[in-house]
Amino acid sequence: MKNAYPLRVAFYRAEFGELDDKIIDKGSGGLGYSHCEVVIDAKTMIGAHYLAGGVNTFHYNDIYSSKYWDIYEIDVNAIRGQLYAKQCIGVGYDAVGVILDFIKLPFYVNHDKTWCSKFTAVVVNKAYDPKGLDTLIDDVSLMPNEFLTFITEVLDAKQINRLNAKRNRTFKDRPAEVDRFGRIQ
Repeated sequence: MKNAYPLRVAFYRAEFGELDDKIIDKGSGGLGYSHCEVVIDAKTMIGAHYLAGGVNTFHYNDIYSSKYWDIYEIDVNAIRGQLYAKQCIGVGYDAVGVILDFIKLPFYVNHDKTWCSKFTAVVVNKAYDPKGLDTLIDDVSLMPNEFLTFITEVLDAKQINRLNAKRNRTFKDRPAEVDRFGRIQ
């Protein structure tokens, strides 16, 4: 069943990041991403970040037209997911857990802390079933590229910003594009 308001998740393109972004990308599937966040609107996302100390709200100019982010749409209830994400603001960052999971030693579990893709996977589960009785993602301890693989292959998530960039941007946010006949696109 198609939701009227599907959840959107943004993936940070590692090519624009620092060395740690490139290591995370290469070590977790090499799909080009090193971080992910839950989209609230065109200028706001919620995610877990080491430098922020955990789950926090992040503000951007325009996520949909940014070259740094790729946005994917998942057919789960965005309102439930976004409400849950907002309730998680302040949850600490699990640096030990993410490092151990990255090197494939996931024997350590901290239910009081999280990292970006683990947090986002839990949000997707809550958007699907707010009571937590049924889940879409059984193992939420995923790296960003593994999470992307899951949502595209299993949940049929579609990338929306590259395909619909013109629709999501305002005219003043981009230079006029013209075709070979001089018509504005």
